[in-house]
Amino acid sequence: MLTRENWEGAGLLDLVNEALEPFGVVNERTERIAITGDNVRLPPKATLALGIALHELATNAVKYGAFSNDGGSILIEWITKRRIEGNRLILRWQEKGGPPVTPPTRKGFGCRVIERGLPHELECTVNLGYPVDGVNCTINVPAPGGVGDE
Repeated sequence: MLTRENWEGAGLLDLVNEALEPFGVVNERTERIAITGDNVRLPPKATLALGIALHELATNAVKYGAFSNDGGSILIEWITKRRIEGNRLILRWQEKGGPPVTPPTRKGFGCRVIERGLPHELECTVNLGYPVDGVNCTINVPAPGGVGDE
């Protein structure tokens, strides 16, 4: 995606769709995923980091979560918020309808990438939760220049 865009970044909606395409979202799982948000233009660094995080979340959903059975679904949504200290892009991944969730006994590569890599790369906060009804992840990152809805 970045190569096609001459490493100038990408739209967030485009990134989400492309990152989830290998997991069948475009085909048989389309009705099991809801994606809401504007196609906010991301810089290259954010495109790469968020693409990796989305890939890891989707991989875990296929192995253990909402996409590991026939009834689970995923909501991915984002909004931008105006803040005095700087506008924020808040992206949320929420699974439901999958098998009951139990917190992992050890943190694997994917969790480390999301919980440590994203904050390091993007100066953001990440909250990765494991409620019994479905994994959720909220990423609060500085919004790309000039973006803010509220």
